[in-house]
Amino acid sequence: MNKKKTVKKLKIKSHYVSIRTVDGSNIHGNVNLNSETVAIDRLSDFFIKGKNSFIVMYDATIQGKQNNTIIINKANIVWAVPGSDPNITDQNA
Repeated sequence: MNKKKTVKKLKIKSHYVSIRTVDGSNIHGNVNLNSETVAIDRLSDFFIKGKNSFIVMYDATIQGKQNNTIIINKANIVWAVPGSDPNITDQNA
């Protein structure tokens, strides 16, 4: 007997975030908090408890280029700021 595995699709839960990578790149864009197998409510849980080693950012801006989709290894992220304004730059960073 052939059983089909039912996969429950979770609604997209977009969250705007700014991150800095180990090479000094600043990336601003959206992540889907529900991209894991279970729904995640907080951005911190997405980065810490999420089982995927990579995150996908969409509508992202990197090096002045907008509307990119970027796949980033979590191990290369130095910090992440939720809901930050991409027009604000930290001169001391």
